[in-house]
Amino acid sequence: MALKGSVLLFFTVVSSVWPRDGESKLGLPCPAADPVSPPTLYLLALAPFPNEPGNDGPAPQYDAGPALITAVRLAVEHINDQNDILRNYTLDYVEDRSGCQLTLTTLISFTRHIIHSQKQFVGIIGPACSESALTIAGLATQSRADVVQIAPIADSPLLDDPSFDNNLFRGIGSATDLYVDVLLELMRVRGWTRVGSLYEDTRLFFSSIFDTFSTRIPPEQLIFSSGVDSQGREIPLQEIRDSRLRVIFVLTSDSLSRKLLCLAYRMGLVYPTYQWIFYNRELSNLLQNTSFTHDNQQFNCSVYDMEDATEGIILNLYRLAREDDMITEANRTYAQYRQQYLNETGDTILETGLEYSNVYYDSVWALALSLNSSIPLFEEGLSTSQKASVIRQKLLEIEFEGMSGTVNFNNTTRASDTTVIEAFLITRNDSSGRHLIGFYDPTVAEMRILNGNGLISDTFNSRLDHVSLGVGIFVLLVMVAMILFIFVLHIVNVVYKNEKSLKASSPRLNHLIFSGCYLLSIMVIVVVLADIFVPSLQNLNRATLVFYGVSCSVPFWCYTIAYSLIFGAVCAKQWRIYKIFFTFSIDLGCFVADTSLIGLVCIFVLLDVIFNVIWNTVDPWMVSLSETFTGDVVKIQLSCRTNHYETWSTIEGVMNSFLPFTAVVLATVNRHVQQKAYRKTTSINACVYALTAINITAGFTHIFLSRQSVWFILVLSVQVFLTVLLCIVLLFLLPILPLVKQKLDFYTHKHKP
Repeated sequence: MALKGSVLLFFTVVSSVWPRDGESKLGLPCPAADPVSPPTLYLLALAPFPNEPGNDGPAPQYDAGPALITAVRLAVEHINDQNDILRNYTLDYVEDRSGCQLTLTTLISFTRHIIHSQKQFVGIIGPACSESALTIAGLATQSRADVVQIAPIADSPLLDDPSFDNNLFRGIGSATDLYVDVLLELMRVRGWTRVGSLYEDTRLFFSSIFDTFSTRIPPEQLIFSSGVDSQGREIPLQEIRDSRLRVIFVLTSDSLSRKLLCLAYRMGLVYPTYQWIFYNRELSNLLQNTSFTHDNQQFNCSVYDMEDATEGIILNLYRLAREDDMITEANRTYAQYRQQYLNETGDTILETGLEYSNVYYDSVWALALSLNSSIPLFEEGLSTSQKASVIRQKLLEIEFEGMSGTVNFNNTTRASDTTVIEAFLITRNDSSGRHLIGFYDPTVAEMRILNGNGLISDTFNSRLDHVSLGVGIFVLLVMVAMILFIFVLHIVNVVYKNEKSLKASSPRLNHLIFSGCYLLSIMVIVVVLADIFVPSLQNLNRATLVFYGVSCSVPFWCYTIAYSLIFGAVCAKQWRIYKIFFTFSIDLGCFVADTSLIGLVCIFVLLDVIFNVIWNTVDPWMVSLSETFTGDVVKIQLSCRTNHYETWSTIEGVMNSFLPFTAVVLATVNRHVQQKAYRKTTSINACVYALTAINITAGFTHIFLSRQSVWFILVLSVQVFLTVLLCIVLLFLLPILPLVKQKLDFYTHKHKP
């Protein structure tokens, strides 16, 4: 703003010493024009052209200059063809090109034609964009130039500044009406009370609209807002996700809008979970290949990706109220004018939602009609300032049917009656690619929803992701039954430990296996209870979190110790077989005695305990909340984690893989044992292979599942069930089948008559 003020001051000083129209360099009146030729009144027509300074990208509002100037030319021709308008005068225009931002070209154009030219300029049509329109309006106010300006399609709220001496008029309403009112009304109709906003803070036009929006929306409803630079270096989408917002209003240029949509698509912040509402963006300008760097990462989106990214977005576009058979002030219908326009330009800008050319055409007619009413007063010798005042007053009085609809300027100096804003929802399901949600009529300040399908809620329906009560109870009953069954078998192992067939299976080592099975079953019970104990968000309090925190470490301890006991006992049995049948030593007692083998297993359990103590001390377990967004539902998942879980779990995996690996090796070697007694009394090899396969499969499955997720719990329950079942059947029931048969035969013969 300081730079802009300096520039305005510079041109004010220069214009103050430069000769005015009708003056010589000494300030004397210039010779009168040839009385035979009719005087010519000039308009300065400003419009953005391709590749001009101040245009930051290819888009209709940036490079539509040729089409807009064509509308000016046709309007001038049609006015000059009328016998009842500007009699004894000829209307002409001077074309000059302006960018969409403050540039030296824009300043020079104004100074050369309005301040220094010998031609009689009676008005300015343009510029098209708000920032350059603000520059021209400021120059017109600060300099000695007193000229009426109509900015046909500039809609920044800053143009309402009263310091422009009421010389500035607009062809369409302010963005306050065309966007802010639309959003507020859309929020009211849809019931949105939680919205966010992103705006391009390096563009005065967008930031000024946001300032108006932020002052008119209740503060508690604008949950999040942030400015973004034009390069899109910091787009705060993660903050939007963390804010739990679903509806976001966007005020950005086409290039930045594409980057935002591409990044949102890559992060999954798309419809139907999120809904982005864009101001005055055309869909064709968003569906382009997009590549950019954000947060030191390269993002690339193809046109097909952008089609997915734009699914469900809402576009607010201008629609100018006019009918094809409407007779206009130019004595021709809109359809006739449109055909002539397209024949000369071949341009389809009239087919777009912007329809800027119509407003340019009507702006020329508005100035011409006001001039026509003012000319009799001009001949009374009015000053330049008085002439501008007369033109301004006549502009406020006129009303006519133009190509954009009914044109009239009220005390807000804009022809707001001509504009209707239509909201389109982009959808791939519709053959046209979009369907009309509704339209906003500024004359009645009302949003009329025609089709509300596709408008999402502004809040998520939160629910905890947990095992259902029925499934949880079923798993608990199975685990309790498993514990009771293990307990019965454990009693059998104690009572009949001296029986030959049971003694061959090592009853003392069986105690370790049973202990491991108890721990695994208890672990599942604790995990399931912790999951179903917090069935709703209402129960998510400090007490439940404390209980859940305990449930994080207890199952982990049970899991590691249980598998050391089971696989340690299995390895001990395999080691005993190996030493007996493959070592030709007379004294094997110290290597195969139960006390020695149990001591070895206890060493592995002690290593697990030491490792777990170190882990829980250095990096303790904690309860964390994670969210998964699906449509309007956010699944909140309680999970157990540590800060360096991956590192610790890798070490744990290496340690726990030693026993299964050793057991598999010994089982493979012991397959060559041919003794009949061994092969009849044990199926330990099958147990080793089966347990290893189950745990490897479950281990890989757990990698892809979040700890404490529903599927994690279910997979863990199945893993424990199969592990316990295999241990019972292969390590205990099969070896004691001879004992069972013997007892059955005994009772059968005993009760036989």
